[in-house]
Amino acid sequence: MPDQQNQNAEQCGHGDPDDPRASDKGKQAVSRHRNRVALGDQQRDAANYGQGGERDDKRRNAFIGNKEAVDGANESAEQQAAAVEIWRDFWLSGGEKPPSFPLPLGVEDGGFRTKLQMETELFDAKQATRFQRRCREHGGGIAAGVFAALAVAATELSGVDSYRTLTPMQTRDEPRWAAAQGWFINLVPVHFDLTGRETFGEVLTAAEQAFERARRIADVPVVKLMQLLGSKLQLQQDERTVLPIMSFIDLRRIRGSEDWEAANAQVLSGPGEGFDVPMWINRLRGLTYLRASYPDTPVAAENVARYLERVREVLHRIVDDGDHAIRRAPSTAAQPG
Repeated sequence: MPDQQNQNAEQCGHGDPDDPRASDKGKQAVSRHRNRVALGDQQRDAANYGQGGERDDKRRNAFIGNKEAVDGANESAEQQAAAVEIWRDFWLSGGEKPPSFPLPLGVEDGGFRTKLQMETELFDAKQATRFQRRCREHGGGIAAGVFAALAVAATELSGVDSYRTLTPMQTRDEPRWAAAQGWFINLVPVHFDLTGRETFGEVLTAAEQAFERARRIADVPVVKLMQLLGSKLQLQQDERTVLPIMSFIDLRRIRGSEDWEAANAQVLSGPGEGFDVPMWINRLRGLTYLRASYPDTPVAAENVARYLERVREVLHRIVDDGDHAIRRAPSTAAQPG
């Protein structure tokens, strides 16, 4: 996967932890415009790698030899069948195309533009904790709450009647992989209907159910699904582009995260091209922020800013009032360009 997906420090997963450290630890102001990276254990492992001589060689060879276990040997036939059904429904519901941004981006169909980034702060530490509590009151987790807010913003601006996205989930689920290098993630579809749902709480219920379905198939690799479904899943025909994913991760869960600000941790992102809008929402100790990558067109700059502002408004309505009545726009949904 392209470099931006490496932001998804898969150790963080998409859980909804009760982390007492989250309440007031994020005291310093963190610039919205500073790049951030999940260092934690990966940084320590990289620093120590190669110091074990023959032992390191054996560990590396053992990891390579067991790679198939990571890439799908552990999933059951039942998981495979469920994954095929979920992916087929997801793919067919979108016309056998990846999900797309709900508003026009000023890009011709199939065209590419240099990618730019836009970032906005969503919560401070106390607001994030309160939003998490509100989601629980509605019977969902914070990750599903984020998906729900994105879906509500999409239907309020464009009138779409369903929400589709791809999201990374962690697959480092056994102790034997604890010290292994690399990004143990898989890409899974999240898809839920918005028809007849009039409040954030109702959308959250659907988002939580979709998220749980996706979580259950996280061990079935996309490569395996391509084999099972034949040529129908043409996920990424052009290696230049990042798939339009939506990632939410709680970076507080990584050991050493309390040191990142003092260390001026940075993420390095290479140049590239794009046609859609992948998004990353990262929860730190002091703030939660959203970063979007978008094609360099005036239309995209305007509409991505509109969308992010509406997402922020929805989230803050939940924090302040506990719920949000959807003000659905007439359907204008998204034609490429």
